[in-house]
Parts: sequence; C-alpha cells; structure tokens
Amino acid sequence: VFRDSKVGKAFVVYRNAQVKRLRERVDAEERPLRAAYDELTRQRTVLSPQAFAAREQAFKQQAAAADARANLIKQKVGQDMAATQREIDGLIDKTLDPIISALVSERGIDIILAGRHNQNFFVYSKQYDLTDVILDRLNKALPKVDINALAAKATKAKK
Repeated sequence: VFRDSKVGKAFVVYRNAQVKRLRERVDAEERPLRAAYDELTRQRTVLSPQAFAAREQAFKQQAAAADARANLIKQKVGQDMAATQREIDGLIDKTLDPIISALVSERGIDIILAGRHNQNFFVYSKQYDLTDVILDRLNKALPKVDINALAAKATKAKK
C-alpha cells in the first residue's frame, strides 16, 4: 500500500533528494581533502622525512575532523528521515483506519490481519478460514514443547 500510494511515491522522491543532498555535502567536505592528499603525495619526494611526517600528521588530523563532520551530517539526515517516516506513518495509519473500516462493512470481511501500512494486508472471509486446520497440524508437529529449555537457549544466546 505504502509503496504504491501517492504519498509513498512522494516520500521516495523526497528521500532520494535528501540522499543526493547528503552526498553533495559529504563530497564538498571531501573535495579539499582529496586535493590536499594529492599535494601531499607530490611533496613526498621533495620534503625531508621529518617535514613530510609533520604534514602527513596534519593532513590526518584534517581528515579525521572532516570525517567527524561528515558523520554528524549523516546522523542528522538519518534522524530527520526517520522522523519524517514516522510522521508519514502516522498520517497513513490515521487515513487507512476509516478506509479499512468502510471496506469491512461494504464487503462483509470477517477479519483483517494487518501489519504496518507498508506490509501486506491479508483479507479473507470465514469460508477461507484455515485456523482450525493450521492449529491441528501445528499441534501434531509440536505435541510437546519444553518451554524452559527454549527460554534457557534464548537467554544463553543473548549473552
């Protein structure tokens, strides 16, 4: 639903534009560093080892600072995108509720199992209900389960 909706398509355009802007900002941070690195590489043969080491150290500090700025930019953009996604999710959820309610009434749907709006909806009528069959087969496949052993395994895997 989300992917094919107009709001979903609009969000994809927005997200792609944000990613492009992010790349441009990071490129702007990296461009001077690339030039500085190229210059440092050229100077390697003309500088004394001590002078080269000093300039190399200064370059590494510049690169680390630029990397930190780029990471902050990426983090901010990621947080903004997540907040935007949450806002859109809320809007879609609020909008879908009455639509789904109307469909339930119009079509006599007995049950809807739904994830978030960006997941599949499973809609069926009682005549297609497989609950009893599934339950019977599940009970035959798992007649007895040691819950304590499963809990211990899960706890051990967490550590």
